[in-house]
Amino acid sequence: MYKMPVAPRVKIWAGIIFAGCLLNNSFGQTDYRLFVANEKSGNLTVINGSDFQIIKTVPIGKRTGEIQPSPDGKTLYVALPDLATNRVGVVDLATDKVLRTIPAGPGSGQFALSRDGQHLFIANEDTSMVIATEIASGKIIDSIPVSAKPTGVCVCPDGKFFYVSCETTGDIFVIDAAHPKVIGLIKLSPGTGSIVFSTDGGKAYALSGSAAEVDVIDTGNHTLIKTISLPKACHPRCLKLAADDNRLYIGTDPDGVIYVIDAALEQVVDTIKVDRSPRGLAFSPDGKFLITANDVSDDVSVVDLARGKEVVRVKVAAGGNPADIIAVPTGK
Repeated sequence: MYKMPVAPRVKIWAGIIFAGCLLNNSFGQTDYRLFVANEKSGNLTVINGSDFQIIKTVPIGKRTGEIQPSPDGKTLYVALPDLATNRVGVVDLATDKVLRTIPAGPGSGQFALSRDGQHLFIANEDTSMVIATEIASGKIIDSIPVSAKPTGVCVCPDGKFFYVSCETTGDIFVIDAAHPKVIGLIKLSPGTGSIVFSTDGGKAYALSGSAAEVDVIDTGNHTLIKTISLPKACHPRCLKLAADDNRLYIGTDPDGVIYVIDAALEQVVDTIKVDRSPRGLAFSPDGKFLITANDVSDDVSVVDLARGKEVVRVKVAAGGNPADIIAVPTGK
């Protein structure tokens, strides 16, 4: 049985190493960079994975949202949800420069890439649509009506279909990826947002912020098989599944608590304290660290998963409100 952390904030800070004080490469695998999308400042903070020092800040647009790497690791796609011109930015990871932008539709934010890297599937909240865009041409090739406020988009591991969650109704639409059309519908609690698939694609996990729960879905027949409850006082915002499928990590408001779910037991087994309002989660490529983008506190927390505690905190753009974070191996 897990216990909520009760130590005062000052004790938590006492165990944290600030990135500016790191003098060695004791943090495991070093050949990667972290990219943090700062929503309000419209830029990307780039952090070295070897010492968690900030390398640079890359201007990208008026606002930024979700970020996703291409399958070959050479390109970064960044949601640019500006009210006037909603687009997805295409960033060359060799130069960290914006090559071009792709139309994304009104109210765009969350998106996913097809497994072959040729298409974007983008949720348009304002029109209750999901659009399929050809990356090479930048043309919208399909528009699929869904329920109100589509938010989460996630492609299954074999690339045959993708899920789209709709926050207002709790619907998850199952959409054929090769010929975009609805092939199934899963009814969950309102507030459903982020979705992740298990490595083999046999299960999916959907997070409901308003219901404070994680729904476990059998993807063979697209049915709900289990609901894992979180404390009602928390407000879940993001989730990430470890590469070995053993642990699921849930970032919550308002106190910056990461809930750790044992995937086999399907219950919460631990909590980890980070800074305020983790909104995006990423793992280091070697799986030793969980890194959180904390939008209220404008920083990044690095969690040593073996120790189950935050060990580094990196301040990023002041007032930038970090919205998402990814780890990208270098040298590809």
